[in-house]
Amino acid sequence: MEVNVEIEALKKTIKDGTQLTEYARTVPYYAIAELVPYVSPDNVEALNRLASCLIRNGRASEATPLLQNIVAKFQAIPGAKLNLADAYWETGHQAISSRIYLEYYERAISQGIHDIPARVLERKEN
Repeated sequence: MEVNVEIEALKKTIKDGTQLTEYARTVPYYAIAELVPYVSPDNVEALNRLASCLIRNGRASEATPLLQNIVAKFQAIPGAKLNLADAYWETGHQAISSRIYLEYYERAISQGIHDIPARVLERKEN
């Protein structure tokens, strides 16, 4: 299947952060959309990293559906939830984003994690 080939190529690209940035800058929007239903335990880390890089490159709206699916399937991945909050924030959905930041914050505190990103502290109450 062509999507699986694309995901394997993405995994190889991730080994070099500069290549991932270039990939995130140039990958067509429809190629990202095609990845959404293919989130699995084998590729969730790679797809989450891609989504994070998309957000950093001004493509948060394209990362959002991918992150929604990742969070729905893998709720135990706090980084994905944080990325989803960032994507919502960057696309102007501050109310939804603030709720997710608050959930992230509460979970971190309950697990004894105190190294919480400043943006979480700033945005969880908006």
